[in-house]
Amino acid sequence: MNINTVTVVLMSIQEGRLMILLEKQPDGYSLPEKQADIDEDLDAAALKLLGSHCPDNIYFRQLYTLGKADRVQGNRVITTAYISLCASPNVSEDDSVCWFPITKTVLSQSADQRISRVTLRNREQKALISYEVTDISQGCYIRKQSRLLEGSTSRIAGDHLKLINMAMDELQLHVISSGLIFSLLPKEFTLKQVQNVYEIISGEKKDTANFRRDILKMVTPTGNKIKTYNKEALLYSFNPLIQYLKGDL
Repeated sequence: MNINTVTVVLMSIQEGRLMILLEKQPDGYSLPEKQADIDEDLDAAALKLLGSHCPDNIYFRQLYTLGKADRVQGNRVITTAYISLCASPNVSEDDSVCWFPITKTVLSQSADQRISRVTLRNREQKALISYEVTDISQGCYIRKQSRLLEGSTSRIAGDHLKLINMAMDELQLHVISSGLIFSLLPKEFTLKQVQNVYEIISGEKKDTANFRRDILKMVTPTGNKIKTYNKEALLYSFNPLIQYLKGDL
């Protein structure tokens, strides 16, 4: 008998950092996960799992399916993973879950491979988790391998690091072109807020003029303003017709 579960990679921007929600386990930390009921849609199960952590203005979609036959000893467990982004999460923690700042930094890159470091640190939990992730080109396929780095005080349980790494790649590579960035912002935002969030995720500074030129193709002025640093800044909202726009974003 197959067991179907859903898990979520829930991320948000908090206090100027990209954060991910993790669940405490005896052997480290994992992504939040629940078993889907026999008569429950997978999307509904994922929303139920997300509900207590981010009840409003949430983005989610399927990211990947973990289906390796021997991934859970003694059971055939198929896990559907979702990436979820939330502008206003419930940041409270309890005995089972906690938020971790997360970064992914490329250490070296060539035509054949890319080596990155994924780091998660929670000072209150006294937990440092750091992995080296290597992407290796094999024809039209990319093989991934990872190792826990020395100095880590905990680890990611099971095969959930694969999902975390995929979600980070999705954000860093497509956060602008796919419009994902706007799921991490309030409904109305300034262009400066968009740039700040992008730089937090990518770890790169952008030329403000060029960045705003591209972003203006994707947003609509709301007519509202907000006072910042003794001057007024225009507020914008996301244009959902981005998928029909032409040009290099």
